[in-house]
Amino acid sequence: MEVREFHPYDLETLRLPLFVPRLGGGTLVEHAMGLKSGGDCYTATVNGDPIACIGLIKWWEGRQYVWAYLSDDFCKHTIALTRAIHRWLKYHGHGRLETAIDPRHEKAIRWAERFGFKYEGTMAQYLESGEDMFLYARVRPRLR
Repeated sequence: MEVREFHPYDLETLRLPLFVPRLGGGTLVEHAMGLKSGGDCYTATVNGDPIACIGLIKWWEGRQYVWAYLSDDFCKHTIALTRAIHRWLKYHGHGRLETAIDPRHEKAIRWAERFGFKYEGTMAQYLESGEDMFLYARVRPRLR
């Protein structure tokens, strides 16, 4: 597995599961361009094919939103991907990290909990489609 800089077209080539929430307004690439402008983001690949894209959107110092798109077959590479994300969080995981998780994605919930994220509540009608999402957060002392 290799980790490289995220490119907006990576989301188009990522084999996303069917239950990924529909993105409102604009194309997938336009959405990805917005994600890239939010902060540090990376793509994990196997044999050149993206299996996961992850990044941060910095709200302000000490509070960031973590986003991730995982291919439908990321489980084949869970160990390597988990190690890479643990290393990434070592340098990017201070202060408050938040993420929204689809309640139907049990593997993503377990995975977030493995990284120290805790369930904080249900965000009712969070998506444009009216679907709810779970709010998970991880709080670590900020580096000074």
